[in-house]
Amino acid sequence: MAEQNADMFGRVGVIVGTTAKLESLLVASGGSGAGLHEKTESIRKRLPEDVEKKLHFIASVRNRAAHENPEFSTTEFAAFEEAVAFVKPILENLAVTAAASPEEAIAPEKPKRRKRSAAREQGIAVERELLTEFESFCRLTAFIPGLQVVFLARLFVYAITRSAPTLAAALLEISSITLMIEAIRSGKGFSAENPLLLAGGILFLSVYFAGVVMALRNRRVAALPMWTALTPGVNLVYFLYWSFIAIHWGSLFTGVLMVFGNYLGWRFLDAEKYRPMLIALGVSYLIGVIAGIFFSPSEKPPVPPTEEVPAEPKPSGNTTPTPGN
Repeated sequence: MAEQNADMFGRVGVIVGTTAKLESLLVASGGSGAGLHEKTESIRKRLPEDVEKKLHFIASVRNRAAHENPEFSTTEFAAFEEAVAFVKPILENLAVTAAASPEEAIAPEKPKRRKRSAAREQGIAVERELLTEFESFCRLTAFIPGLQVVFLARLFVYAITRSAPTLAAALLEISSITLMIEAIRSGKGFSAENPLLLAGGILFLSVYFAGVVMALRNRRVAALPMWTALTPGVNLVYFLYWSFIAIHWGSLFTGVLMVFGNYLGWRFLDAEKYRPMLIALGVSYLIGVIAGIFFSPSEKPPVPPTEEVPAEPKPSGNTTPTPGN
């Protein structure tokens, strides 16, 4: 395991270092922008089509290595090295040409960005301000006895934000299967007198197609093959697994502890055990205070690990001629 981790981090280091050198070559060739994608776009008119595609492929691998911390297979890493070996000499020649004849260098194109209207920008600013005020209020309630229920509700919402669609799909699919089983057990068969079977079937198909859309949009889970999300019935495994890895368990566990402490407090109150009641409610309150200090609900929950392997671009007919051809 230690050797595998060392190998993984070594590959990530090679990827980040190599792309930094390619960015320097692009800058020397007249490129500009925030990253490899933008620098490539800024001088795309001076690049052959196959070089441009491979640079975007390299940039995708670099972003994946820097932000998602994935495990690169030998095949993926070999494809990256092959793309680098293809574009590097071409960029070096282009940089030398730009340095020797700066007047021939074409002014880099500015990356295109979507323009927003002033009204839209103002609306976004107002939405962010309101959201910040709401989050500040929710966090403040963590320190006020009696109002901690607001902070508790926010904890649960935060915990299931990422998993809500697949969790709802799993519950609906289980409900549809239950309806169909009860319809079959009733002995009415496939008839108009058996509406449960029709309702269960429609619900099952609706959830299936919704699951296909979710699987294709969210990318496939790294630990599961894609067919688990596309097979009726088996997709329940995909729903449950995605929900499991997408739940923010820290927030959920904290909320459950607070609920359990309040439940014990009210039970002790009914039994007229006031000291245990105060201890239970006090512990629940302290858990809420600690969560309010360290928890920042304004931040988005972490994205679950997914597998999105960028496809290596196929060589096109437009290749850069080499000396002697």
